[in-house]
Amino acid sequence: MSDTFVVYKGRNAPFKARITDFDGSDYTDARMTAISRMELRYRPTDGATVEPVDSNNLDQRTCFDWATYAAEADVVIAIGLLDLTVGRDQTAELVVYDTTYPQGRVVGTLDIEVTAEAQGAGPLISILYPPLTVENDYPVVAADLSRPSIRVNAATLKTMTMPAGTSALDGARITFIILGVGDVKLLRNGTQTMINATHVSITGTQQYSSITLEYVHATGIWAVVSVNGSWGEI
Repeated sequence: MSDTFVVYKGRNAPFKARITDFDGSDYTDARMTAISRMELRYRPTDGATVEPVDSNNLDQRTCFDWATYAAEADVVIAIGLLDLTVGRDQTAELVVYDTTYPQGRVVGTLDIEVTAEAQGAGPLISILYPPLTVENDYPVVAADLSRPSIRVNAATLKTMTMPAGTSALDGARITFIILGVGDVKLLRNGTQTMINATHVSITGTQQYSSITLEYVHATGIWAVVSVNGSWGEI
C-alpha cells in the first residue's frame, strides 16, 4: 500500500485505501471481517510526535469503516474533522489488528496531505455510517456502533457477537432490527455480560422486533436501553 490523499481540514470527505497482505495480495473478505481495530499513525513533520487516529478511541471510531467495502479489501478513512496538524505530503502508517495479528501489523503507508484550505478546523463531528443488513452470523465491530442499526434478514437463527468492550466504547449504543423470520441471538465477546451477571445472551423471536444496547464499561455489561417486540434473556 502506497497512496497519496489530500485531506481538507474541517470537511467530511472520506477516502478509500486497499488492505494488502505480506505478499501484496488483497485481504480476503474473511480477513476483513476478522479485523477488530485500525490505527492511523500520522506524523505531520520530520521528527514530530505521531498523532494517532484509533478506532478504539470513542471519539475517533467513526473515522474508519472496513465493513462496507470488505469484499474489495478497502477501508474508508475520514479524518478531515479531526484536529490534526497541517502538513504537506506526510507519511502515515496504517496498522491493522485482527485474529492473526492481535498486537497489530503495519499493512502499509499513506502519504496524507492535510491542508487548512477549507471551512476551518471546527470540532470533531461524528460520521454516521448507513444501516448494515446482514443475512448470516456476524461479529459486530467497533465501527458498527456508529451505525443507526444492524438489520438481520434471515429465515433461521443468526448470532450477532458483540465487540469486546473497552473503555473507548463506554456509552456506545447499537440497535438490532429483525427483518426476517429467523430468531436473532446477541452474544457477548470476552468477559462482558449481557444485562447481568447470569445471562450472557438475548434472543429476539418476532419479526420486526428491535432492541438497543449500550455498553457500560464500569460494570462490563451491555445494558438494554429499549425493546420493541419480543426479546428475552437466555
